[in-house]
Amino acid sequence: MAGTMFSLLPSLLFAALLAAPTPQAGVAPSRAAPTGSAQGVAVPRTAAASTGSRAALPAALPAPAAALATVPLETLRSQPLHHLGQRLEFALQLAPQGAHPDPLWTRYGARAWRNVRAWGDRQFPWVAEHYGNPAPYLFVRRGTAAEVVLASARPHERFLVRATVREVLLGEPWIEIHSALRVEPSLGEGTVLHAAKALELRAAGQWTLAESQLERARSAPMPDAAAAELTRLAERWLAEQAAKAKRR
Repeated sequence: MAGTMFSLLPSLLFAALLAAPTPQAGVAPSRAAPTGSAQGVAVPRTAAASTGSRAALPAALPAPAAALATVPLETLRSQPLHHLGQRLEFALQLAPQGAHPDPLWTRYGARAWRNVRAWGDRQFPWVAEHYGNPAPYLFVRRGTAAEVVLASARPHERFLVRATVREVLLGEPWIEIHSALRVEPSLGEGTVLHAAKALELRAAGQWTLAESQLERARSAPMPDAAAAELTRLAERWLAEQAAKAKRR
C-alpha cells in the first residue's frame, strides 16, 4: 500500500502544477493596498500621489473691471486732448438746445444722433457768462434708452452720464453719450431766476432787495457746487455791507 502511494506521488505533483495559475508575461504580481487605519480600511491613492506630482492649484479669479474715471465736464472742455478716446463718467445740467451742428464737421448727423448742450456742475446759469457757454457738442444715438431719457428732459435737469470723448474739433471735445441717469437735486429754474435777479439788483445798488432775492434762491434744494457758490456770494455781500457800515 505504501509503495503504491509513493508511486502515485509524482503524478499528483505534476497535476497540481498544471492546475496552478501562471502569471502573465510583463505583469507584476499584485500587492495588497495599504491600509489607512488600524481597522484595515483601504485608502485609495490619488493620481497625484501615485505620480509624485503636486495637486493642481485653483485658477485665479479674473480681476474686477476698473471703475470709470469721474471727470468734471469743465475739465473735459479745458483739457480735451488729455481725455481723447477715454470712457468717462460726469454730471451735467441740460441747457436749452440749439440747432444741430453742421454735418460737414462731424460724423454725428442729425438723422442718427441727437445733439445735447449742457453745463457742468461748476457752471452757474445765473451768471451770464456761464449761461451763454454750455458744452455744445454732446451726442446721443437716437432710439437708445439714453436718448429717450434726455429727449424728454427739461433745461436745468441734472444727469449722471457715461460717455466717450470721440474727437476734439474747434477747440471742444465731441462727446458720445452711452447712458444717462437722472439725479437729484437738480438746479431749479426758480433758483436760477432769483439768483440772476439778485445780481442785477446788487449791480443797481439795491442791496436789501438783492439779499432778499439771494435768500429765496438759496431756499431750494440744489447741487452742492451751486449751494456753495450762493453761500460764498451771500457771505461776501455780508462782509462788504459790514465794511461799508464801519466807514460811515
